Amino acid sequence: MFRGAAAINIDTKGRIAMPVRFRDLLIDKVEPQTNPQLVVTIDTEEPCLMIYPLNEWDLIQQKLEQLPSFNPSARRIQRLLIGHATDLELDANGRILLPALLREYAQLDKKVMLLGQGKKIELWSESLWNTRRETYLQASSNTEELPELLHQLSLKSVMADIINGTEMNPEFHHKSVLLDEAVELLVHNADGIYMDGTFGRGGHSRLILQHLSPQGHLHAFDKDPLAIDQAKLMMDEDTRLSITQTSFAHLDQFAQQQNCFGQVHGILLDLGVSSPQIDDASRGFSFQHDGPLDMRMNPDAGESAAQWIARADAEEIANVLYHYGEERFSRRMARAVVEHRQQQPITTTKQLANIIAIANPKWEKGKNPATRAFQGIRIHINEELKDLELGLHAALEALAPGGRLVVISFHSLEDRIVKRFMRQHAKGDSHIPRGLPVTEDQLNRRLNLLSKARKPSPHEIDINPRSRSAVMRVAEKIA
Repeated sequence: MFRGAAAINIDTKGRIAMPVRFRDLLIDKVEPQTNPQLVVTIDTEEPCLMIYPLNEWDLIQQKLEQLPSFNPSARRIQRLLIGHATDLELDANGRILLPALLREYAQLDKKVMLLGQGKKIELWSESLWNTRRETYLQASSNTEELPELLHQLSLKSVMADIINGTEMNPEFHHKSVLLDEAVELLVHNADGIYMDGTFGRGGHSRLILQHLSPQGHLHAFDKDPLAIDQAKLMMDEDTRLSITQTSFAHLDQFAQQQNCFGQVHGILLDLGVSSPQIDDASRGFSFQHDGPLDMRMNPDAGESAAQWIARADAEEIANVLYHYGEERFSRRMARAVVEHRQQQPITTTKQLANIIAIANPKWEKGKNPATRAFQGIRIHINEELKDLELGLHAALEALAPGGRLVVISFHSLEDRIVKRFMRQHAKGDSHIPRGLPVTEDQLNRRLNLLSKARKPSPHEIDINPRSRSAVMRVAEKIA
């Protein structure tokens, strides 16, 4: 069992000497003269390497190869872990030679940290580990953050499930928030037409279909090509589902094309970024994992975060961080970004997160200093608030009288827009002078609020910490 930590020098050839206590665990007791066989690969969630004894890696690879090939998450994990796996061997001096490509991935320079982690050894850049350790120590003092932190410190649930033999399914990384409550309020006519404005990985859609009769139909929308792939797999099994790769802001246009404008029985909008998008380092949404600075919901369209960062002036960057990220140190951060890009292009999430962290003079306890900045940039790149405002109006027009609108938001900017929209149309025309007698019809009220804002239960938050900021609002169209 590997445990403990050691700071090791890495020589100019990329070799490190394995500590004696680790080396002893690797020696074959039957054939002690045989050089221990090891395998090194990347950690898919953190910028570090993992070293396994060969027999331990063989068990993991067998389980990786058994994962369903049609599942996008499974394919991604197989490609990353097996594709980067490299055989190692201790030389006569107890050293191992690390491949240059893997050294670059983990940003290994002169000093490295070896961390014993049970059946494997983690290999970190010493400077990077010290930075991450401080973040983890700060977060661990917040009991509300601790469950999510522990989830992140491991190889996430993906490797835990692989090692423990749990079958990967299409909802592997994603737990749909307020799932039962949203669908219960949304579906009031089993024969009706429904729309899921953000398919994601299909959690809400799957349950909606379970509540529909053979005559019912669900049409979904999503910008993400991986979400489209997942939906197509579901469509092969259920012809009541269809999907379009576009923003839900255009759902009214789709309804007109499909001759169901003003006839839709329910529309669900589950806002923000999904867990699979956050957890996939290649998408560039997260400051937790190093990857290309992209942040686009549809990586095949529009301007990436790296492209925007490269061209925007300090004032524009500051405005985005302030208005969309609610970051009070936005100007300081924007100046730091502009100064840094003059020396070196900013192309990875790690680069940007480090620049933001250094420019942030006061870190919030239990929160990464780049949190608000990354949120602001993501919202800007994907025009999320603009899409939300357009989508709410589009939904109101596409709904039939009596149709339901269910919206789940995850931060105050989104919820403020939803709350204001629903209240405005529940109240009716505001231009009528106070005290003037009018009939109900003259008020032009278009929505009826079905319930107060709902939040996840303590049990759901405990299971899925990312749900803790969710707010669900529900309204019914009057006319």
